[in-house]
Amino acid sequence: MRPGRPTNHPRPRPSPALPLGALAAAQMIAVVTLDGATRPGYDPWRNWVSQLALGPQGWQGTLNMTLCSLWLTLYALALHHHSRQPTPTAATDRHSRTDAPDHHRRTDRASLADRRSPTDAADRHSRTTAGDDAVDPARPPRSRRTEPVSRRGAAHPRADAALAAKRLRRGARWVLACALSLALTAALPTDPGLGFPPGTPPATTLVGQLHQAAGILVYLTGLQATLHLGPRTYARIVAAVMTVAFAAATTLVLLDAYGVWPGTPSGLLERIALFTGLAWTGAAGLTSASPPPEHWPGPKSPPPPAHDPPQGGPPEPEPPAH
Repeated sequence: MRPGRPTNHPRPRPSPALPLGALAAAQMIAVVTLDGATRPGYDPWRNWVSQLALGPQGWQGTLNMTLCSLWLTLYALALHHHSRQPTPTAATDRHSRTDAPDHHRRTDRASLADRRSPTDAADRHSRTTAGDDAVDPARPPRSRRTEPVSRRGAAHPRADAALAAKRLRRGARWVLACALSLALTAALPTDPGLGFPPGTPPATTLVGQLHQAAGILVYLTGLQATLHLGPRTYARIVAAVMTVAFAAATTLVLLDAYGVWPGTPSGLLERIALFTGLAWTGAAGLTSASPPPEHWPGPKSPPPPAHDPPQGGPPEPEPPAH
């Protein structure tokens, strides 16, 4: 090991704002559930979350959406900062390349020589003695590798780490867009309808139409954030649940508003889409804040034992008989 090189490298500290995504999800689920259960005339089966901003206690629903948008904004900034930090694989590879002793490098070259067969050695010897233009007609041409591989025959882990960091940065941008859309829905109250507030006739205003457009943006940006955070397979499953629930809720609320099917469970389906997306987004922040410690660099392992002599080489001389 080179003198002056430390054996332990510090682990990058995650941002303390990463758990704010889970806080936003927990706050939204708890406040909407409790406020909807105790609000007079509010039916969680039928009415939507944004309708909690109406009525004498509507400030509670507005404050809930405003705070959740604030937590999501800080969470998105923390995700973007976390994606810029060096990954465990990159840190381990960087220090292994700079701190590797000379005998490790010689061992790697010896291991490459061991993988060469005696036929390759003979072929190299014939090219050296006869020249590069000499071709053996009895020997078929050797196929060359076309796919890029690393020195050890596998894809380099730094490429996967770079792709994961790029995907995380995209997810952070979509979380920020979702937070801004949620703040817009809090600033623009929805129109009364679906029997809430009690005694208020349904109405259609420009502000209410803008609120509905902002609500669609919340869903679309939240869907993209879900697809870019966490494991891809499970993220697609969560996104499928969100899509089905939101599409069904939109269809049922239109049937309810026009009197075709009164009392549809559109509010319940909207909660399923909203709560599922927020819970997945917050869980991704918790997993990013606590990476597995075994993937981070630690003390250097002792040097490996010397390699055996290459197979097919000259045999070792026998000891003289006494």
